[in-house]
Amino acid sequence: MKRYWKHRIRFRLIPGLLTIILCGCGNDGNDTTDERINVHHPVMTTMIIEEMVDRPILCRGVVYPLNQEKLSFLTAGEVGAIYSPAGSRVQKGDTLALLAVTWLTKEWVENGLALMKARSNLERLQELLDEGSISEEEFKAEEEKTNLLRNFYFYAKKSLKNPFLIAPCDGKVREWSISHGDSVSGGQSIGEIINISPNAIASVNMHETEYFHIAIGDAAVVTPMDELALPFEGEVISKSVSGGNVELPFTADVLFENPGGAITMGTEVMVNIEGEYRQKTVLIPSDVLIERRGPDGAVFLTDDQGRFAIRRHVQLGPEIGNRIIVEQGLHRGDRLIVHGHRNLVHGSHIAIIQTR
Repeated sequence: MKRYWKHRIRFRLIPGLLTIILCGCGNDGNDTTDERINVHHPVMTTMIIEEMVDRPILCRGVVYPLNQEKLSFLTAGEVGAIYSPAGSRVQKGDTLALLAVTWLTKEWVENGLALMKARSNLERLQELLDEGSISEEEFKAEEEKTNLLRNFYFYAKKSLKNPFLIAPCDGKVREWSISHGDSVSGGQSIGEIINISPNAIASVNMHETEYFHIAIGDAAVVTPMDELALPFEGEVISKSVSGGNVELPFTADVLFENPGGAITMGTEVMVNIEGEYRQKTVLIPSDVLIERRGPDGAVFLTDDQGRFAIRRHVQLGPEIGNRIIVEQGLHRGDRLIVHGHRNLVHGSHIAIIQTR
């Protein structure tokens, strides 16, 4: 009898243990997404409306250096050394490269010897001319050759005294098109130096309507396309119509402060220009954004019954104070969650405690 009850109790316990084990599978206590969906989160909302505002003009741009110069030796020669490789920062007056002195000396000596021989020959021809043995034209032709050799000689002598390539401004060597041992001509472009500190230029493209609402001297803010990037103040210094961009042929240049070359050349930026442009638009508080990267962002709305949180992607425009313009993604009558949104995920249950 005791054995019967012992086996009966054992078989009754097994289904209970299986139930506990199966219920516990897949739940390690870290699945916060399910909890955030099932729990009713208290939120505050506001109705989206359109407002008439003096809006800044927001456009994309690319950073260019304020100063950009081609590098070249004053005289011909053979490259003996490059002291400042591409990417290095230099100061005005620094020696960037050097022509080979041995090569310059050889040219100078060879030209000097050729000049001495030509002068000696010219003296002999002068005597023949006086005797009437040669014509005036023959003498003048040889005299021109001698003068040409004289120019070569003094050019080589000048090159030997000035074999250096000096930095024309503070900046950074962008590139070299030569290497050690290459032969170069005087004035030949062999490299480039750029200066993006303390100021740089952002060149932007815009639509026709925006173009005619900005003016030279308008204040602007330049911000790299990075979520944590700091803004840099500047102003519009020029505007023009260019055929380079078929869709956005209207351009403007913004000069901005760039200490230390913080924004490098070629960086894509957003430029906020404070032009005179009045428009009806959607404005939302900047702190309701749950995600922001350049012109893209995301917010939470409520569904039609006010029971669930709906994640919505939005395209952002310029900021006005502590609010930001929404170009696309929100419409008049949408219910925006303005408080309590930090703990939500798409589909979270919500309890609206206050509506504005």
